[in-house]
Amino acid sequence: MARCDVMLMKRLWRNRQIIWLGRDCTDKRVVGAKAASLSRIMMKGFRVPSGFCITRSALQKFIHTALNMDIRRMKALQQPEVESLIMNCPFPDDQRAIIAEAYSLLLSQGNPGAKVAVRSSATAEDSKKDSYAGQFRTILNVSGEEKLFQSIKHCWCSSFKPNVGQYARWMKRERADEDMAVLIQLMVPAEYAGVVFTTDPQSGNDGFLLIEVTAGLGDGLMGGRGNGVRLKIEKQTCEIIEYDDRHQGVDELVFRNVNYSKLIRDAIAIDHMMGSPQDIEWAFGDGEYWILQIRPITSRPDSLARPMLTRANIGEVMPGVVTPLTWSTFMAVLKLAEKADQQPRPSDMIVCVGGWPYLDMRLLWNSYSGIAGIDPSIVLSKGIGCDTRGYENHLENTRLHRESSSVAKTIYVWTEILSLNLLKPKIIKELRQDCIEQLKILQRSDINIERVEMLWHDLQQIFVSASHIFTFHMRSSFIALCSFGALWQLLSDLSDEQIAGKVISMTSCQRHDPLHYQDSVQEIIREVTSSSALLPLFRELQGEELLLELMRMESGRRILEKVKRSTCVLCDALMNNFELSNIRDFSDVITYLNNLRNIIINKATSVFAKPSNVEMMEDILDKDVSNINLLQRWFMRRIYNSYIEYCGFREETKTLLLAYFGEMKRRYVAIGRHLQAKGVITEVDDLFYLNVAEVEELLLMKLSGEECRKRILQRRETAHNNQMLGLSYSVTSGINSHQMLSGIPASGGLFTGRARIVSGPQDREVEGSEILIAEYADPAWMHLYAAAGAIVCEIGGMLSHSAILFREMQKPAVFQVENATRIIRDGQILTVDGWRGQVYLSGVDVAA
Repeated sequence: MARCDVMLMKRLWRNRQIIWLGRDCTDKRVVGAKAASLSRIMMKGFRVPSGFCITRSALQKFIHTALNMDIRRMKALQQPEVESLIMNCPFPDDQRAIIAEAYSLLLSQGNPGAKVAVRSSATAEDSKKDSYAGQFRTILNVSGEEKLFQSIKHCWCSSFKPNVGQYARWMKRERADEDMAVLIQLMVPAEYAGVVFTTDPQSGNDGFLLIEVTAGLGDGLMGGRGNGVRLKIEKQTCEIIEYDDRHQGVDELVFRNVNYSKLIRDAIAIDHMMGSPQDIEWAFGDGEYWILQIRPITSRPDSLARPMLTRANIGEVMPGVVTPLTWSTFMAVLKLAEKADQQPRPSDMIVCVGGWPYLDMRLLWNSYSGIAGIDPSIVLSKGIGCDTRGYENHLENTRLHRESSSVAKTIYVWTEILSLNLLKPKIIKELRQDCIEQLKILQRSDINIERVEMLWHDLQQIFVSASHIFTFHMRSSFIALCSFGALWQLLSDLSDEQIAGKVISMTSCQRHDPLHYQDSVQEIIREVTSSSALLPLFRELQGEELLLELMRMESGRRILEKVKRSTCVLCDALMNNFELSNIRDFSDVITYLNNLRNIIINKATSVFAKPSNVEMMEDILDKDVSNINLLQRWFMRRIYNSYIEYCGFREETKTLLLAYFGEMKRRYVAIGRHLQAKGVITEVDDLFYLNVAEVEELLLMKLSGEECRKRILQRRETAHNNQMLGLSYSVTSGINSHQMLSGIPASGGLFTGRARIVSGPQDREVEGSEILIAEYADPAWMHLYAAAGAIVCEIGGMLSHSAILFREMQKPAVFQVENATRIIRDGQILTVDGWRGQVYLSGVDVAA
C-alpha cells in the first residue's frame, strides 16, 4: 500500500468514526461483533474482503447533529417515523466527507468497477447466546456514493425495526437501538457461496461439519428464499459422507473444485481459534475462498436433545390418548418413586406427544449400556420391542454414564442375577406385609362424596404407597431385562439366535388380572375352589353356558348374587391400563364370570405364583446346544432363574399398581360427582381433563368454575383431535405416506396444532396453537415466529437465518416441503416433527 494511503487511513482512524478492518478493529463495543470477529481472523491470515467500519459513534453523531435529537426521543417514536427522519436527513458535511474519503480509498484497492457490500455490525448480534440472525440489513453490490449513503442509513434504520425489538423481547434482552456500526467491504465476485456450521446444529454432534452452498451470491440461501446443496463432512478425514442436492444443480461444481478442502480446513481452524463451534458465511471468487462472516452457533443441543421415541412397552399400559389427570397422576407417582441421584431419571424417559405417551429410546439405551455382558441393543430390540435398526451407533453416542458408574452398575446387576438375595426379599416383604394389606383397607373403605377433604387426603397417601410399588416394579423390570439380555447373548454365542428365541418363547410368566387383588373376588374364588360342585363347572364351562348352569344351582345362585354386589365397586375401581377415565364395565355378569374363570383355571390365587420352565430349558440345552460345559450350564441356569423370578415380580407389581390406580380412580370419580352436584363441572368425567394440581386448586377454590370449564372444553377438543390424528411419532412410523409430507429438519421438536397459511408479515396474527405454513421463511417475520408453535416451508435451508431463529426459540421447523401451501388446508390439524423433517397430516379441520 502506498505511503499516502497509509497516512490517510491513520487520519481517518484518529477520527474514531472510521476504523479499517484489522488490528485496530477488534473492540465490538466500538465496531460491533461482525467487524470485530472478521478483524480477528484477518489478523491470523484468513482471507477476508478488505473494508472499513463506520463505528457506532457515527450513528450517535448523526442523531445528535443532523437530527438534533437524543436517543430517548428516538426510541419513543414509531418505526416509520424513525425511518423517515433518518432517510430524509442529509449527512453532516464533515461526516459525509470522512466516509466518502474512506470509500474512495477502499475502491482503489479493488478491481476497476468494484462494488461494495454495506452490512450492519450491531454490538448485540453474533454473541454466544443471541445471533440476531437476519434481523439487521445487508445491501449488496452497492455502487456510487449516493447509493452508499442511502445503504448506510438503511442499516441504521434496521436497528429500530419492530422485528429487532420482538427478537430482543423473546430472548429477554435489553434493546440498544443506537449500538449499530456499519461495515463496508469490497464485494467478492462469487461463483458460488454458502455457509459452514462446524457442529451439527440439530444433534449437537461436533464430529461433523455441515455446509450449504448455492451458485452465485448466498444472500437468498441465508435469507430463506432459496435452497442449496447440503453436505455433511467428517472432520477427521475431511470426507463428504452425505449430501442432498435435490433442489440445485451446483453439486458438480462444488465437488470438482480442487480447493474445496481448503474451506473445510479453514472452518476447522476458525472453530479452534474462536474456542466454540462457528456459523461461517463464505464465498468463492477469484480462485479463492473468502470468509464473509463468523458467529458462534447459538443453539447447540447435546446429542441427547434429539428424541428417538417408541410406543413399545408403554403402549400396553397406556394404549391411547391419555387425559391430563391420568398423565399428571402417573408422572407424580413416578417422580415420587425416583431416587434423588438416579440417572437417567425414569420420568425423563417418558414423554407425551400429541396426547400419546412414548418412551425415549436414548435414555432406555443409556440405562442398559455400560453393563458388562449386557448388550443394550438386544434388551431394547428383543426384550422391549423397540425398532433400533440403523440407530445403534447414534444411541451408543448418547451414553451419559461415567466408567465408575458403569462398574458399579455391573456389580449390582450381576450380584442380583446370580444370587437373587438383594432385591427379592425386599419385594416380597414390601408387597406382602405392607402394600397388599393397605390395598385391602382402601378397598373396604366407604366413599363419601361429601367428604372431599378426606378423599383428597386418601389420594395423597395412595400416591406415596403406589410410588413404593413403582420403585419395585422398575427395579424388577430392570433386572428381568438385564437377565433377558444376558441369556439371549449367551445362548446366541453358544448356539445361535434361533435357539435363544426358542428358549425365550417357551418361557411364560403368569399375568394376573387386577381382579386378583379384590377382597370380594378372593372370597368368591375361595368358595368356588372349595366346592366340589362349582369347581368343575368353572373348569369345563364358560360364558353363557356357565351362567345358565350356575342359575340352576342354589350354591351357583349365591355366587351370582355376590358377583352382582361386587360389580358396583368394580365398575369404578377395576383397570386394565393406567388411563383413569376408562370404565371397565363389569355390569355384564358373563364378562365378570369369564375373568373369574381365568383366575381359577390358571391357579393364580397365590400372590407369588412362579411359573417353572427350567426343565424345558434343560431339554433344549441337551438337544440343541452340544458344546456347553457344566460351568456354563450352571451360569445359564442362574440367569434363567433370575429372568423367570423377576418377570414374575414385574407382572405382580404392575397388576398391584393397576389396583392402586383403581383406588385412585374410585376417589377421583367421587370427587367428580361432588363437583358435578355443586355445578362446578358438567359431567363426572370432566374431572379427567384437569391435572392433579388443578383439581387441588379447584377443591381449595383457587380455580374458578368458569375457568375450569373453559379448560375442560379446550382439552376435550384437543383430545378428540389427537385421537383423530392418531400416533404422531414413532421410530418406524406406521402412518401411511399419503398422510405424511417430507422435507428437511431445520429445528428439532414435535408440535401438534392447526395450520395457518401465511404469505408475509402483513397476514393476520397467529396463535400459539397454530403452525405457520409458508412458501419461504423470512427472518424479518419475528412477530409471527414468536407467536406460532412451529413452521413448515416450501423453501429454505437447515443453516439459514430463519432456521437459526427457530432453533434459538426451541420451536420445530421443517423446510423444503414441496407444495406445502397447496396440500395443507388452513385450519387442518398437523404434527410437525422437526427432528425427522416430517409433517403428519390429519383429516381434521378446526375453525380458526
